[in-house]
Order: sequence, then structure tokens, then C-alpha cells
Amino acid sequence: MPPSLTRFEALKNILSADLSEQEVSHGYTGSLGDQILAGTSPKERRSLVHAIELIEESAMKQTLVRAEVLGIEISGVRPSGASFELVAFHQGQPVYMETENDDAAVSSAASYVRQNIDFSAQFGADIDGSDFFFNVNDHGVVRQHNEFQLPGGGSRVIEREDPDADDHADHVAGTIGAHGYNPQLKGMAPAVMMYALNQQSTADIYLLGMTYPFESRRSI
Repeated sequence: MPPSLTRFEALKNILSADLSEQEVSHGYTGSLGDQILAGTSPKERRSLVHAIELIEESAMKQTLVRAEVLGIEISGVRPSGASFELVAFHQGQPVYMETENDDAAVSSAASYVRQNIDFSAQFGADIDGSDFFFNVNDHGVVRQHNEFQLPGGGSRVIEREDPDADDHADHVAGTIGAHGYNPQLKGMAPAVMMYALNQQSTADIYLLGMTYPFESRRSI
């Protein structure tokens, strides 16, 4: 953990903290997040986000070391097909993140929203996600599937944070943004652009999901 982080008042005791404990790391990142939510300039937000990234990286390193010492699983796939990954400890017990997306198209109203003339009196059937970006924060990242290709060539997956692809990430991205070259696969917003990011990163959410209108790299 870089000593420079102690310049933030909320982080003055962080160098001696056990960041593998979820409440501890979330306490620090939450304090910085509250500052972002209270309103900051893009420059100030980037500085705070960088600090959150460093905390998350240190927390994950401490978590993995602790898991190795205890000899417990770090990641895998359940018999149901859901992926899981160790993200922290809670009062000494391991905490796993699992990917679940049951009935996503129904619960997200994808079948109703996408290019439906009845959805918006103003835009009618022209709502397709154009000029928007969204994050897929998942166990792995989205593959470069045909359904994520631009009609004129090139990919709509413009950033892939993790080298390991995952079926569930593909499923989530397809529910939201499959183009519909195969009509049965068409997503809610078939023209949207995508960031494929690691599921644990609160920093990514603050950096990419809390930008101002028309600010570079704005996403939802």
C-alpha cells in the first residue's frame, strides 16, 4: 500500500489495516466514494478513484495471501454453472461473489424496451443504445462474439480488463447489447458500446459510471 495514500484524511490509518476483511476495505473505499458522491471535479474524481483502485488491489492481494495460508478455494464453477470467486473475508469467513442471471431478459424488460415504438412517445423505435457505453462487471470478460461486432467492422467491446473470458459475461453482455444478426439473440440496446471489466472493481463504477454528460468515457 503506497504511503502516499495517507494524504487523504479518511485513510490516515490504512497502512496498518487488514484490508482482507470486507468491512475494513469497504469502510475506506466508502469514505472516498462519499466524497465523489458529494460532488467533485473530473480531476478530483480521478484522484479519488485512483486511491480506491489501490485499496482494492491491496485488499485483493491480502485476501489471496490469506486464502493460500488457509488452503481454501479462490474461484471455480458451481454444478449449476454459476461462477464464483473469493472477494474478501467477513469476520474470518470467506466471502464469494457468484454470477447469476436467471430470467434476465424478462426482469430487465429487454423484450419490451428494445426498439419498441410504444416505449417512448418521443423516440419511438429509435432507442437502440447508440452513443451510450455500459460496463459488464463479471467473473471474467466478454468474448469478441459476432453479435458484438459493428455492422461496418470492428468490435463494440472497446476495453477488456481481464484476459480470461467467461460464458456468463457473454450472457450478460448479450442480454443487454447483442446486435441481432441472429434475431433470436437481439439485446435490449443493440447498438451500445461495452467495457468488459472485473466484477470486484468499485473503482471502475466510480470512474466510468459517474461521469458528467458528454464527458469522455461516460458509461451506464
